[in-house]
Amino acid sequence: MNLRICVNIMKAVKFFDIKKAYGFVFFYSFLVLINRLKVGVIWAFDTQQYIDKSVIRPPVYPLAISFFKMFFEPHAFIALIFFQLIFVLIAAFYLSNLLRKKFELHPITFTLLHLFLLLPLSAISVAVGIHGEIGNKLLTEALSYGLFLLAVSFLVKTLFTDERRNLIIFILLIGILTLIRTQMIFMYIIAIVAINILQFKVDHIRSIIILITTGIAIFVFADLSERFYHKAANHYFGKVSLNASHILVGAIYVTNEKVINNIVNQQDREVIKRTYDYLENKKLLAKNRFEIDRRLVDLYNDNFAIILGSGLMASFQHVYSLPKQEDEMLIQFESFSRRVIKILICHNYKEFSKLMLLKFLYTLNFREGFFIALFLFLPFIRLSHEFKIFAFFIFLMLVSNRLIMTPIIYIGDRYLFYTDILEYVIFIIMAEKYLKRYVFRVDESFHSQRWQSQTVRSSTWAL
Repeated sequence: MNLRICVNIMKAVKFFDIKKAYGFVFFYSFLVLINRLKVGVIWAFDTQQYIDKSVIRPPVYPLAISFFKMFFEPHAFIALIFFQLIFVLIAAFYLSNLLRKKFELHPITFTLLHLFLLLPLSAISVAVGIHGEIGNKLLTEALSYGLFLLAVSFLVKTLFTDERRNLIIFILLIGILTLIRTQMIFMYIIAIVAINILQFKVDHIRSIIILITTGIAIFVFADLSERFYHKAANHYFGKVSLNASHILVGAIYVTNEKVINNIVNQQDREVIKRTYDYLENKKLLAKNRFEIDRRLVDLYNDNFAIILGSGLMASFQHVYSLPKQEDEMLIQFESFSRRVIKILICHNYKEFSKLMLLKFLYTLNFREGFFIALFLFLPFIRLSHEFKIFAFFIFLMLVSNRLIMTPIIYIGDRYLFYTDILEYVIFIIMAEKYLKRYVFRVDESFHSQRWQSQTVRSSTWAL
């Protein structure tokens, strides 16, 4: 009976070739596109800030909105949604097809990869813990997700081919990503590790120096681009991402009156004291969690917006008599936050560190635990060296994204789905390798001829 089932499965596997896989993927993508267009535009809480070119928003998405309004008005937003959906569909196909070729995946596995990479476009993605409907929202997620998938594609090319341009394109995509979402600076960590690994593949030190110089130049250019954009749009040469303000939320959440008295500036101290009294009255401080039977991180996450808005910003506006929600107020509020967080954290670093550690652990669920366990056992699993390297970089993205976001803001699926979706990519590929090796007893080679022809050509890296 088991033999008959295996035979039937093998027949189905052989029947579903790459042409049928491409046909199914394109048909499914078309259905996704039509279905999401029927949903229409989803207006989010932060959308207006992108339309108004707020000083706290990076430049690419506000400029994209302005571009579509210039050429597609009065249907600018639906045109932008259409573009976002198409962009993600193409990027997902490009990455899944690249992984199919590199790891010699079956067309069924390729199809599954593509379907999972498209999950963030749908509403059912929440069922697997992934942020959804990104293509319909007038927010940065769709463009940044599509570009992130392309960046991962060029990371794969960088790791497994010896063409210098792939690394340059990878770093360039990171630069653009940071101009869409500041969060994406964690990808620079990935680029640094990739460059260090490439040192062992490249004999020409001059090539590595030029690549490092190119990476630094792209980083500086992206930083200056954002500053000049805000100078033109908001008459302010700088970047106001509210990172310090968000960190201050955690610092004041775990603080006490003794620590507040260390603030020298009288107005700054009054702002913090006023906020502290407000939060204590609302029972929203860390010390209040025992009275209301709440966990430290839960109370913080659930009330982050209240602590920042009704607490800190309202107190700051009252003490300094500034206009509400104006760019100038946000600039001054960020400056104030940078002054006081040093004092609050330095005089209460144990409690603050405890909150940060618990916030980081809070982001790890069963899926992450399973993934980390698999990663730790990878050296003892019979898989290709290339796949283990790929899994290492996915693990590095998973951790670095969380480490970057942990101090700054409450952690939600909106910030983690970029890297979390890649866990499913690893699971699916490992599932195929297991089935081939231990169920169907397929003696496979992990290196296709196409990729073998691209290994270690030092002349390509030489200048």
